[in-house]
Amino acid sequence: MSAQYGVNAQPLHTDGAHLRVPPDVVVLAAAEPNNTATILWSATSGGISDWHPEFAQFGIFTVRNGRDSFLAPAAEGARMRVDPVCMSPADGYARQAEEYFQALPTISHQWSSPDTLLVINNRLCLHARGAIAAGDEDRTLERLTFRWSQI
Repeated sequence: MSAQYGVNAQPLHTDGAHLRVPPDVVVLAAAEPNNTATILWSATSGGISDWHPEFAQFGIFTVRNGRDSFLAPAAEGARMRVDPVCMSPADGYARQAEEYFQALPTISHQWSSPDTLLVINNRLCLHARGAIAAGDEDRTLERLTFRWSQI
């Protein structure tokens, strides 16, 4: 994602969307505070009962992963797959889903304290990075991903 967007803001995405089974959990860690926010959207916040519209289930995306490219919906069971870098809409429903996910209301996580962890449910949450703030060009976030099961 950073290779595509550089220091500019990133779009909301699922880590590992290019994999047939993306990780279940993403942990971001900052040893030092910085002023570049992590942007989040959660399907479980704001009283949302139906966390994705039908077109996100029915629309088909081409997911590019080198020789292992495949077709997949953005929402399947209890999992989302969203990443405009590796996913291209293959039909009208997928184009609707792409617009829907780009327009979601978000919250910002500020890295204001040292030794901070942010645990993200990669199945039901999307995340992004805001534009790199002045003075944060050398900021470092460590990332770990976990897959709990093959559900």
